[in-house]
Amino acid sequence: MGTRWRRLDPGRQALLVVAYLGKGETYADLACGFRVGTSTVYRYVREALALLAAMAPTLEQAIEVASRKAFMIGDGTLLRIDRVGMASGYDRAFC
Repeated sequence: MGTRWRRLDPGRQALLVVAYLGKGETYADLACGFRVGTSTVYRYVREALALLAAMAPTLEQAIEVASRKAFMIGDGTLLRIDRVGMASGYDRAFC
C-alpha cells in the first residue's frame, strides 16, 4: 500500500498470500516463517483477498467467457483418468 510501516515488501506479501492460498498454511506457521505477527499475516491475507475479489470478473462475465471455450475446469480440480479410447469402445482400464 506504499506506507513505510509495512513489515514485508510487496513481493514477500504476495509470497505469504500464495503460501496461505496454495498450501493452506496456518496464520501461526506463516507468522513464524515470515517473522511477522499473526495479526500482520491476517491483515495481509485479508487485503490480498479483497484485492483479488475486486479484480475478479462477475459471474455473468465468467459464464460468457466460458461459453466461448471448448472446455472448462470450473474449480481447478484435477481428475484422475484411468481409461483410454472410450469413444471407440475400448473402455478397459489403461495399465
